[in-house]
Order: sequence, then structure tokens, then C-alpha cells
Amino acid sequence: MAHKKKHKRPRNKSRHEPSRHEQGPSHQQPTTVTINMTPQDFQFPGAYVMVQPEPGILAEHISLYKGKAHLKLRQPGDIIESDGRLHLSTLRTPPDGDFNWNFNAHYWTADKDTAEEYRKWAERRCPTADTCIIHIQVPKSFINSLRRENLWYSPNWKEYIWTSIREEMPHPKFDYLWQPGQADIVTGPICSTINRQIVRIRKENIQSRITEDHVMRLPSGKKASQWVFRQGHTINRLAEQIRGKMHFTIFEAAARSSLTTV
Repeated sequence: MAHKKKHKRPRNKSRHEPSRHEQGPSHQQPTTVTINMTPQDFQFPGAYVMVQPEPGILAEHISLYKGKAHLKLRQPGDIIESDGRLHLSTLRTPPDGDFNWNFNAHYWTADKDTAEEYRKWAERRCPTADTCIIHIQVPKSFINSLRRENLWYSPNWKEYIWTSIREEMPHPKFDYLWQPGQADIVTGPICSTINRQIVRIRKENIQSRITEDHVMRLPSGKKASQWVFRQGHTINRLAEQIRGKMHFTIFEAAARSSLTTV
């Protein structure tokens, strides 16, 4: 009697592991995002996400970071489109940020320690939610193709962040920082003071009331800085450039973590 050839049963896969086709590696779905663990809060589509440790730094790339809580990301799964493309709108910062007075912008930092400070701040505000550090690797060639402006601590920085946080139109001398067709990226220090305190400062007191004490500093004493992508077409191009080069390091919610250690 002929014996039927037994077939191995496919192993169970995490819903965050990218699907594999039987035809071989050439037909595998390309990974859009990597993630360090299967989280409770972050519901990513499985087809384009792979669970793995944070990858190494790529040559000729610049690393940028962002610290967030799940509750501040709206629907994290929306970051990945059904065809695997990245959609970054869920990471946008609405108007009244340091450098975006009446438009959405995307804030990142080149210093991982700065992102960690933001993540810890989010953890304190949302102790029942998972938090994360998002790491993207951007080709230097792409960055070099963009128009980049700097606005470091100075009288102009004080004036610009004051008008931006108040959502008032900046003086024309700042047009190069925000008008369409001008800067694609603006880099500069982070204002550490909560917005409502800045809003209360009278215009004639900007230069005397806003000081270096309003600049965010890391525990090491280093000034924290930010990269702001502000043109819509630039952000769309950024999404294309970082596909497959975005990693989420998830931290379990502080409230749940403390319960498991009791």
C-alpha cells in the first residue's frame, strides 16, 4: 500500500510577521516597518511588519527619532497603507508648535536621548498606554536635496517661537522659514516651556522674558534640538525614502508593567 507523503504543517506566525509566499524569497512581501515586540496597544497590519531588534545604522543615512505614546498616535495602524506604503499623517504636529504657526508639521530629533525624554514625558501623562521611540533612517542624499534652514537661540528664535506658539502670522523677515516654496526643513532648539506660559508673555517683553532657561536641555546639560519637516510634498517624499527603514521600540505601559512585577 502506498503511503501518502506527509506535508509539514506551517508554523504559527505572529500577526506582526510579514506574510511569506510559497514561491520563495523573491515573492516575499517587503518589510515596511520593524518593531521590537508584539505590543498590546499598537495594532499594526501584519503583512508589512517584522518583529526584530532595532537594526544597525545604515551607511550614508541620518538617524532621526521621535518619542510618543500610543494615545497620541490616533490609529498607529494607519501609518502603513494597505499596499505597504507609509502614511505619516498620524505623526504630524498640529499648529502652535515652535516652528509651525498655522500648518501641520513633522517634528523629529537627531538625538535619541531627546526622543527618550519625550517618551518618558508621554509615559507620565499616559501611564496606562504603551509608549515608543520611533527611529527612521533617512538617506543623506535626500536630506542634501532639500532646502534646510537653521534658527538657533537668538532674538529671532525668541520672536519666532513666540508668534508660532500664539498661532500669529510671523514678521515677513521669517518668510524663508514657512512660506510655500521656502524651507523644507528647519532645525533649531526646542522650547521647554509649556505653551500657555509663552502665550502670556507680552510682545514688548519677548526679549527679556524668554531666555536660555526656556531652551530644553537633556540630563547631560546638552541643548535639545529638533528637525521640522514642513512642506507637504517633502513629507510625502520622506515617507517614500524611509520605507523599510522605520523601527518602533515599544515600552510596555508603566501601569501594566508595575502590576506584573508585584
